Amino acid sequence: MAGSRVPWDSPDTLYRVITLDPNLEFHEYPVATTTTTTPIQVIMYVATQANDSYAGDVWEVASIARQIFSSAGPSGPNREYLFNLATAMAELFPGAVDEHLEELVVNVRRHIAEDEPHLLRQAVLEEIASILREKELQEQAQAQKLEELLMRCQQPGGREWLLHGALQQRRSET
Repeated sequence: MAGSRVPWDSPDTLYRVITLDPNLEFHEYPVATTTTTTPIQVIMYVATQANDSYAGDVWEVASIARQIFSSAGPSGPNREYLFNLATAMAELFPGAVDEHLEELVVNVRRHIAEDEPHLLRQAVLEEIASILREKELQEQAQAQKLEELLMRCQQPGGREWLLHGALQQRRSET
């Protein structure tokens, strides 16, 4: 799995993508699903540490899930990609089990249910407080900045921008 450091919101944020890089090693792997005895051909691309965009921690589910939960790229939130991938796998390969994918989905959904409400509230309040602390701004300028914050939050990836910032702040406090 490779990452990219050019997300729409911050050049410091790494988000996970699957790259189709011609420099990666090519493997053919015949696989039979549990519902049929007819093998299907699968093409798998593997990004190694030699790849400049290697994201690391590819088997550490907790780390990957946290990153997916709080990241978005040019194509939208990483969580949507994960959930769409899981749905497509279930529809295309009924009965096939990808434990890694299933574990990621469970962990990301847990982050959404348990962490997202608190983190979003914390992040939005911090952004608002930051705007209101700018003493040199007139009320009109503060209102404009608050409107811009609202617009950014409503854009695809806006939620992840806030979550990423809140998680970064939480890590720096510990």
